[in-house]
Amino acid sequence: GHLSQWAMAEVQGVWLGGIGVDGQGDVYAADLGGARFVRMKDVSAPASSWEALKTGGVLVQPLDAAITPGGKILLADRGFAGVGQVEDVTGKGLKALYGADSLVGKIQQPHLVFAPSGGGLYVGHKIFDAAKATDLTGQSTLLTGLARGVLRGVAEYKGVVYMASSHVNGGDNNALVTDGPQGVKVYLGQQLPALDKVGELRGLAVDKLGQIYLGDGDKCAVTRLDDLQGKGEKVLWSQAGCALQDLAMGPSNNLYISTTARVYKVQLDLCPADAAKTDPGLCGCGTADTDTDGDKTPDCKDLCPSDKNKTAAGICGCGTADTDTDGDGLVDCKDTYPNQ
Repeated sequence: GHLSQWAMAEVQGVWLGGIGVDGQGDVYAADLGGARFVRMKDVSAPASSWEALKTGGVLVQPLDAAITPGGKILLADRGFAGVGQVEDVTGKGLKALYGADSLVGKIQQPHLVFAPSGGGLYVGHKIFDAAKATDLTGQSTLLTGLARGVLRGVAEYKGVVYMASSHVNGGDNNALVTDGPQGVKVYLGQQLPALDKVGELRGLAVDKLGQIYLGDGDKCAVTRLDDLQGKGEKVLWSQAGCALQDLAMGPSNNLYISTTARVYKVQLDLCPADAAKTDPGLCGCGTADTDTDGDKTPDCKDLCPSDKNKTAAGICGCGTADTDTDGDGLVDCKDTYPNQ
């Protein structure tokens, strides 16, 4: 990956926290210093261009933002003691999803929120717990006793939710927890040594290949792992003198990194050994997604790459249609009398 853009936000009163990124690459961030949530349409623009979300004066202690699969904006707010939702920066459809009076106070002091593609919600609850809700208004389950720590990041890959925690059991250790169809699994330093090499874990992201990105708050760096076995461990990005807050994946394989003063955008190269591609596409790294005949099926998937009317040879082979003019069950290329 390489650094492509960054937001210069070194202005008085700005203190960024958690971020979420929508399908257009717009960044939604909690600005703790300004007691507001903001949208950045261009992360290279100065802080003066940021748009404040209109939340009716309800959400005043922002900590995190996330985007639902349907494009709505979720906002974790400690002062409100819950999670809010708006449809856009105008505050349209403002809802209080959790609060002291809902769910019998189960969600308290929320500091992080994440909405997986399969629906539901994950919320950082109090200090050492995470809460999992089956829907946006229903009952929730506290995920406790699973290497309890401060929930610092949530991401998803192929239906499995990844949760990163720091200060596990009140100490200095980090943990990674996965929650998916096969149940819950906990990874500590013994299973994933990279967790012990990262300082205070802050932020988590997973790309389309399943590569894992761990934010290091102490070193202001991002470590990438190929998988949950810890292969390919590499410090992907680092910046001197900053305080890393959060990570989020955006469109076009962009990794967004929130620090207290600015947001960085890193263009990831998912085909590092292929000079012609940065994304596997349909054919994978090392093979171009060329569509010679223009039939919208790339050559690597097309058994008739020069025949725009066929993607498989069929009975007559590429270049010849499998037409049965007389409807006798015998295609013309095999029929001595195709019109009889």
